[in-house]
Amino acid sequence: YSAFFVNRPDGQILFTGVPSLSGMGMSAKGQLSMSITASCPDPEMAWAFISSFLQEDNQQVLSFNTDTFPLNKQAFQENCAIEIEVNQQMLEEVRANPDRYSETEKYLELTQKQADDLMTLILGVSSSESYDADVLNIVLEEAAGYFAGQRTVEDVCSNIQNRASLVVQER
Repeated sequence: YSAFFVNRPDGQILFTGVPSLSGMGMSAKGQLSMSITASCPDPEMAWAFISSFLQEDNQQVLSFNTDTFPLNKQAFQENCAIEIEVNQQMLEEVRANPDRYSETEKYLELTQKQADDLMTLILGVSSSESYDADVLNIVLEEAAGYFAGQRTVEDVCSNIQNRASLVVQER
């Protein structure tokens, strides 16, 4: 997020995102999805395992130094604070020893305002997006025939429905 400010020093950045189903707000895509099947022999243990991923300390560790954001706000704020502190130490080193570093003007300063702005952006997310790669591949394969003028939309939709249903049933 902060890297955008390097290219736009005037701070004029606009994120349009993918609108939600209502056409408003932003959507986000999760990196990991878990569920408990109906045939699970111990749903309580399964839930204990899944919910452990939502604990603040685990959220912080799992998302730190990655391109993901934790769901837990406190973990997000802690990660930002650590990143800002490490960044300030690095900038002090660069400024104290400019002969060791090339293009010192390109080193990015992370600020609390940027972290707060990013939190505001994240809080603006109003829907979650996800897709099934297997079903998406079916859609892409079948739709090609329609766009090539070889098949009707009804035929393509019927094939997509049948193939996607089979994939879901097999799971």
